[in-house]
Amino acid sequence: MLERDLKLSRRGELWCARFEAMASPCEVLVDSPDRKLAGELARIGAREAWRIESTFSRYRDDNIVFRINNAGGAGIEVDLPFIYAAYHENSQRFVYYLGELLSIKDAIETSRLHFYDFDHITWEEINDTATITMLERFIREKRLGNYSVYIGDQQSGEIHPG
Repeated sequence: MLERDLKLSRRGELWCARFEAMASPCEVLVDSPDRKLAGELARIGAREAWRIESTFSRYRDDNIVFRINNAGGAGIEVDLPFIYAAYHENSQRFVYYLGELLSIKDAIETSRLHFYDFDHITWEEINDTATITMLERFIREKRLGNYSVYIGDQQSGEIHPG
């Protein structure tokens, strides 16, 4: 991954690292008197944002989102513009997108692909409590028309306004 610019400056008693990722200005705030340590910690945060961008941005043609959006013969067309939830469990990372199903065309249900109305989700078939919690939150937010983003791990994290 290419290194990019990271500008480090003081903001009160904090160090503020500014950089660009996912077509947006980003900041990492570090509470440390040590400029070198603050820079190292900020670079770790920036690299993670850049990794997520390179792996999941819909504006790149070298990742899974591009392959999903351009699967041609798969029969499903989607637009996945926003990250809805990102968490990690052990060494695995999970990213869920808030997107729109543009068309189904000739897609058929298989052992790995099912379409459900919210009122007909078979909750007992879902073995992961994090997925259940995320789906319940999505259904609530969909009905309100207001979405948030979950960042954390499988057990705990923070929900940020969308």
